[in-house]
Amino acid sequence: MKKLILALVLLLSCFLLSACGGPEFTYKTAQSLLSQGKYAEAAEKFESLGSYEDSTTLAIYCKACALCESGDFEVGISALEKLGDYKDCPMRITYYTARSWDDNSVGTTEFEWMERAKSIYNENPLYLDSMERIAALDERISKAKENLYNAAIQNGELDRVSSFSEGLAAVKKDGKYGYIDTTGKLVSPFQWDDVDPFSDGLAKVYKDGKYGFIDTTGTLVSPCQWDYADPFSEGLAAVKKDGKWGFIDNTGKLVSPCQWDDNAELVYTFIDGLALVKKDGKWGIIDTTGKLVIPCEYDEYLVHSEGLIRVKKDGKYGYIDTTGKLVIPFQWDDAGCFIDGLAPVGKDGKYGFIDTTGNLVIPCQWDDAWDFSEGLAIVKKDGKYGSIDTTGKIVSPCQWDAVYSFGGGLALVEKDGKWGYIDTAGHEWDNADSFSEGLAAVLKDGKYGFIDTTGKIVSPCQWDNAWDFSDGLAIVKKDGKSGFIDTTGKLVIPCQWDGVSPFSDGLAMVRKDGKYGFIDTTGKLVIPCQWDDAYSFSEGLAIVGKDGKYGFIDTMGKLVISCQWDDAEIFSEGLARVYKDGKRSYIDTAGHEWDVAYSFSEGLAWVKKDGKWRVIDTKGNIVIGVQ
Repeated sequence: MKKLILALVLLLSCFLLSACGGPEFTYKTAQSLLSQGKYAEAAEKFESLGSYEDSTTLAIYCKACALCESGDFEVGISALEKLGDYKDCPMRITYYTARSWDDNSVGTTEFEWMERAKSIYNENPLYLDSMERIAALDERISKAKENLYNAAIQNGELDRVSSFSEGLAAVKKDGKYGYIDTTGKLVSPFQWDDVDPFSDGLAKVYKDGKYGFIDTTGTLVSPCQWDYADPFSEGLAAVKKDGKWGFIDNTGKLVSPCQWDDNAELVYTFIDGLALVKKDGKWGIIDTTGKLVIPCEYDEYLVHSEGLIRVKKDGKYGYIDTTGKLVIPFQWDDAGCFIDGLAPVGKDGKYGFIDTTGNLVIPCQWDDAWDFSEGLAIVKKDGKYGSIDTTGKIVSPCQWDAVYSFGGGLALVEKDGKWGYIDTAGHEWDNADSFSEGLAAVLKDGKYGFIDTTGKIVSPCQWDNAWDFSDGLAIVKKDGKSGFIDTTGKLVIPCQWDGVSPFSDGLAMVRKDGKYGFIDTTGKLVIPCQWDDAYSFSEGLAIVGKDGKYGFIDTMGKLVISCQWDDAEIFSEGLARVYKDGKRSYIDTAGHEWDVAYSFSEGLAWVKKDGKWRVIDTKGNIVIGVQ
């Protein structure tokens, strides 16, 4: 019995040893290694099986995959190609071709190879780890582009630039726009066909024929889906789609659906929390929640002033308040805006004025009337024009062929083909300058004087010529010599100079015996008359000329930019145009010369030299771009 049991055990052992070491077991082991991606080990196992099943072909297949995984793509892909349609060889060839481009792009700042790899992965995006590799490539491509464009920005290789607004500037490269911050960092990639400056933290962008909005981080808060869009106003922007307008808030949420008529008469915008809208040819008003607070039932677009809104219905004008309540009935043939509590109204061909309660405080006796301006209104009677005050009193009789509205205390008038001015007191002048520092130069009988905004004569008409006030002083001229008067009309700097300029930065240019210098507001000569030419100070610097060349001095008289230019213009926003040998260029206050320059905005300005853009601060330091 014991001998029988021993024989059975030996027989079973032999069977097990045969099963574990047989070709079927080896084949299955190799298949498992293949599925785990252990291609070299699998190839070795398959090769040991010789011609068992398809082991020979599988060995070649695994060796080819192992070669590709080790980076020998050329030999590995060639081996896979010889296998034709065996297993997944066609997809393997595509995958490893992409891998070959992918590996070639490692560490490069160029993204052409990455783009090629990505496009090949996309032929079989669900094969092996293609999706993960596409995602990784997207990130690398984005980083590579960012590096490439940041290098272009720092090198000044830009097609177009714009001023900084809210700390960001739009720049253009290769036909697309992006935004950079004040350090030159690319905040929004070069992807937009057109852009606007930032306002209230948002900028309008344009792509593929549609408009959207981005925030200062470059995030698209409203996708490019609108046919048109207006700038934000009071936190809302009008947007257009399929011929209708609506409103979005600064998160991109549509607070008023696109239901309002396209409107060529005015831009849809919020003012004091209200916006005009039009539907089926009628006008109404919505609030910032999109609620229609005044129904679309009025024939003419609504004019809001001093708490009342002028409306027109069935051919007559009236006034409603901001809740839509009718305050002044529809009874007027014509009506204007409330200014200083009064509005012109017309009835049966005559005009008068009503107050905000609707009372007719100035009777309808004029052939025409206009809104009040500076306490006076232009009126018309029997074809002639004059002016009245808010009580209806005639200030200037209706004697003029034409009168323009008052501005700065003066109104331009015409009579018998000649032009002159009237002031708010009704005085007539042959000519007049605009008001400056509360006073205006006026001309009568060939002599100049000054009046204040009430029409009071401050300085009698005694001067041969006179100019605007600046720093409390005005140039006057008498008997060929120039001096200065103060705002009381007193001559504080005698008429002794052959020529003078207005005060600027506390100094005025003066000329005597053919040479130029500068005086202070007391009349003291603080910079001697030594220059062949000179101009007023601007931003602390003044142009001076000597021996046919121009430079700049500071307020102490020191020559800070040498006389080397054939001509020069004054500094404005930290930059001045200069000319030399027929070429125009720009200089900053430090004297650096630039081929092109834009005005300063938020303390920074774009400048260009040798075809490269840079950004400088107000001291002339380069803050973005090559030094």
